[in-house]
Amino acid sequence: MENPLKCEICKVDMPNVCWESHLQGKKHQRGVLLLQQKRDAEDRGIYVKGFRGPVNQEHLKAFFRQFGQIRKLTYDRQSKFAIVQFSERQSAQMCLSKELYYRGHVLHVKQREIRAPLNQGPCPQKATSEEFDHVKITTALSLCEDNFEVQFAALLNEIHLSDYSKYGMVCRHLESTFSVAFPGCKAYPFGSAVTGLAFKWSDLDVFMDLNDVAATQLEGGSVSLPVPESLNNVVNHAKKLFRKPYLFSKVFAIPKAKTPIVKFIHKPTNINCDLSFKNALGVNNSALIKFYLSLDPRLKPFLIVIKYWAKKNDLSGQCKLSNYALIMIALFYVQQLEVPIIPPVATLQEGVDNKVIIDGWECSINTNISPQNSNRMSVPEMLCGFFKFFSTFDYQMNVICPLVGTSVPKSVFHTPEELPEAMKHYKEYMSTCGSDSVGLRVDCDMCVQDAFELRHNVTSGVSSKVLENFKKYCEAAAKACDEELSSTDSAGPTFLKKLFDESTKPVELPLCHITIPLEKYLTCKFPQNLDSPQDESSASTEDELRKGLYKSVLKFLIEIFEDIMKFEVQIEEFEHNSKIQKLEGQSDIGENVLDCGGVTEIHCSGYCKTWTGRKHVPKKVELPANMVTIMKEKIISDFLFKKFKEQASTCDPVVTFRCIFRPKKEPTRVILELSDKKSYKGDFKVLAGFLNGRVPIWIERCMTWQQQVAKKQV
Repeated sequence: MENPLKCEICKVDMPNVCWESHLQGKKHQRGVLLLQQKRDAEDRGIYVKGFRGPVNQEHLKAFFRQFGQIRKLTYDRQSKFAIVQFSERQSAQMCLSKELYYRGHVLHVKQREIRAPLNQGPCPQKATSEEFDHVKITTALSLCEDNFEVQFAALLNEIHLSDYSKYGMVCRHLESTFSVAFPGCKAYPFGSAVTGLAFKWSDLDVFMDLNDVAATQLEGGSVSLPVPESLNNVVNHAKKLFRKPYLFSKVFAIPKAKTPIVKFIHKPTNINCDLSFKNALGVNNSALIKFYLSLDPRLKPFLIVIKYWAKKNDLSGQCKLSNYALIMIALFYVQQLEVPIIPPVATLQEGVDNKVIIDGWECSINTNISPQNSNRMSVPEMLCGFFKFFSTFDYQMNVICPLVGTSVPKSVFHTPEELPEAMKHYKEYMSTCGSDSVGLRVDCDMCVQDAFELRHNVTSGVSSKVLENFKKYCEAAAKACDEELSSTDSAGPTFLKKLFDESTKPVELPLCHITIPLEKYLTCKFPQNLDSPQDESSASTEDELRKGLYKSVLKFLIEIFEDIMKFEVQIEEFEHNSKIQKLEGQSDIGENVLDCGGVTEIHCSGYCKTWTGRKHVPKKVELPANMVTIMKEKIISDFLFKKFKEQASTCDPVVTFRCIFRPKKEPTRVILELSDKKSYKGDFKVLAGFLNGRVPIWIERCMTWQQQVAKKQV
């Protein structure tokens, strides 16, 4: 008898006579395709570890972008590793062949290994659905030669989901599937599926209450979610229940996320779904938004236009503004108007007999409030006001609080007892939990307090770069809306077309932000002139200490640019005027900047790429072991510069850029904003990544050295 053949891809044995038919089978062909995809992903991907301290994902992308175009970058904050997927195999090989340093620390890089079994498949891709066809939408808007209502109807016809019945089918199938292991479970859709703001290609978010607790919560009462197992185990167990190929496909569990979920595609409807088990806060947030929409008919077109505008301009999504955060700041805008269109959440919570408490937070609202407001703004005027308001809002100093309908200074959250009375639940939470309490994260670039879970900043993941981009687009949109509104008494027939037009986009300037923290140095006294010690009384106040810190950092920065980077440097005082603020789309540069030389503009031109090839120089130049790091860096640069001068065939700079030096208070720090003026082939991006990793470390070492000198002089 012949020995059976084994297919290593499908992990099955079979007789010889079946071999050919097996190779032609769909299961084997799919396995071959998955194996090819796996090998291709491994060839183009790298696994990186060795990160120290907090890592900004945008900065990390900028660092690895110097090796080639990045298809995807994933960073695990808990385990501190990154997976970088490049578009080209050569980019991955380049990283593997070099010793990489990130912020002064060596990274451990190896080829990516995908260990998931082939039959599990990769993380599910989006189901085939309608995608943005901006040309088609613009064409539809161009055919409208009437008022705003007609324009909006044309937009709705292209993007808005009108049939929500399919969502009910998904929930019924989920309940029947989970009731086998969890009798009495209940599926609750939330998000745009409930609020009525869903687009044709929107995902469906579902909260699965395994013991039907959400129904009790919605009817009133204080209960917590008695999940019989840990969330991680529930998610892993849930994945096994999805083994119904006729109902669910591309099932992918993410048990270790902040909110563990199971992603899948519902085959009968072809809808992408995210299933969570944590709590019903999302369900109640959606109910709040739905109720607000019922109070005024202008809100739905107002929110849909903003949601599409953000999506079209890539302002919302992963690592950007979430759709929920976008909706909440839009509702906040109409709350804080001189004549509000909707009341704050705190007003809706007054007079409710049956309180709804979820995880200790009040989520009840009084739905018997009748809409009463005298605001007569049109939807186009509301849109224009929204863009103006958030293009100039002071995000650095204030928290957006839909609960009270006004912004609250970030500093007040450091002393919770000074918060408004409407935040009594937050004050009770902070006082009850004591030092173990995790308060609202006000140290983020953008802070939007959740309407119910008052300790949650729904924009904590928004980086400074994303925020600046959002402000720039708001400014450009406000200008476009203003022009349309001023041309006629009401919105003209091209209002939405103008708002969504490509010409409305702001002019993009390549920016790199580098933060130099200085808070820890406030207890130290630094002499302004190292040759003549400073009198103690002249540095007695905190503000004077800050001035000394800022001057020291500026001095060291210029030395780094001139002596280490070998740049030609020109320094100018930065004018505090609104014209520059408008041009750059920055926050108010006159506020929060101490008069210590103030904001400074530094123009740099570099002729030699001193930021490349540095790691090989110590092998060619003898460096004393006890020499301070900064002096070593200068010697390395001198070697590279001398070599460059011997081989130079051109007198043109390879990089020319501008650096804005911005001293900041609370917390004390300096922000450097680098923008490219004229550079060759992406050299600025490589340089910006290098400076972002090295400058904070170099300045920290200079400050430490100066601190030691100051102590000897006291």
